[in-house]
Amino acid sequence: MPSAPDRDADRHRLRLFLSGDEGTARALTAIARETVARRAFGLDPAERDDLVQESIAQLWAACTRDGFDLDSTLDGFVRTITTARCIDHFRRRRWQQELHESIPLEAEHPLDEIHRERTLEAVRKAVASLRPLCRDLIQWHFHEGQRYDQIAARTGRAASTLRVHMHRCLRQLRTTLKVEGEVS
Repeated sequence: MPSAPDRDADRHRLRLFLSGDEGTARALTAIARETVARRAFGLDPAERDDLVQESIAQLWAACTRDGFDLDSTLDGFVRTITTARCIDHFRRRRWQQELHESIPLEAEHPLDEIHRERTLEAVRKAVASLRPLCRDLIQWHFHEGQRYDQIAARTGRAASTLRVHMHRCLRQLRTTLKVEGEVS
């Protein structure tokens, strides 16, 4: 805890800062800048300037609250606030690294590939067991990406009728797959 004369000097500097004294503001900003330079390694200059400004703004906000009393040195208080801003910045920051083609992608588990192949084979068999209209609808809509109005023009049926047929076909496909126990 600072001695009484030091505490009085810090309170005087704080009053000067709050009254807008440029010299005191520059001195406190220099302390914040020095703290950011020490704590915030790896930041570009714009981020450092933002942290200094946030720190000085928080200093102002803290000191103007009702009942505020400076119970440490003013320089120490500025350093504490600035260090907290640096820590908050690193907590908010999401570290990102650009992926290069030389970095291998995370490989999937070998059993996932086997499961996918078995599932696809079961779906192919189930589709093959459907009536011809269902097989054609699934082929045209899902594999070829045709819209129902395009399929309607191709078959001479109404698009709404084809939607109903597709709904029934998919329901039958799901039932077939569940019975075979291949897909849950």
